[in-house]
Amino acid sequence: MVDFHRLAIPIIIILAIGGIISFFLAYSFYPKKNVNVNVDGLCFELVGSAFNQYKNLDAQRAIRILGLQLDAMESHVDLIPISFSGTKDEISKFSALCNLEITKSNRIGNIPENKGNVDKYIVDGNVPKVQFKRLVEGLTIQDFDPLNNTVKSSIGIRPNAFLSEDENREIVQNISSFMQSGIKRIVESGDTNVIRSAECRNVF
Repeated sequence: MVDFHRLAIPIIIILAIGGIISFFLAYSFYPKKNVNVNVDGLCFELVGSAFNQYKNLDAQRAIRILGLQLDAMESHVDLIPISFSGTKDEISKFSALCNLEITKSNRIGNIPENKGNVDKYIVDGNVPKVQFKRLVEGLTIQDFDPLNNTVKSSIGIRPNAFLSEDENREIVQNISSFMQSGIKRIVESGDTNVIRSAECRNVF
């Protein structure tokens, strides 16, 4: 259930790692077909085309977060600290493309390479601001399609000293307002075939 009026989790931590987490969701293997949302205290289930609109909105959210964080940091830093995930080959290609300096790499599950078939890693690194800005400006909704599973969709800016508490708070407020407005527009389209009344459960 998505309820932006009562969200109390420290969101800025989620902003930094949200893309990475999404890479590992079972959603990647069993595509989700619905989402429950809360608009002004009323709850709805979005399916079909309404759910597709929500997925597009969520992809725009991810792109917007990176853009806002980059804008806040841009005048203070030459290297952007990021985390992302992917296979060994994907990481190698992405690192070469963005001139990335890898500072940490962990294999998922800590399974030795010669004892398992899992080829997924979580990587920390630093990327030059110019390359990262170009990357963010080139992101599209399609990059966040779970069927594509691109490295780009897993990128998050790591917590750092160049994003102040006030800047983080402004980003959270901006994203919350963006999502509330977008979800409300979807619900107000009024197509009862893909927008259904639902019970308000598991609201966080």
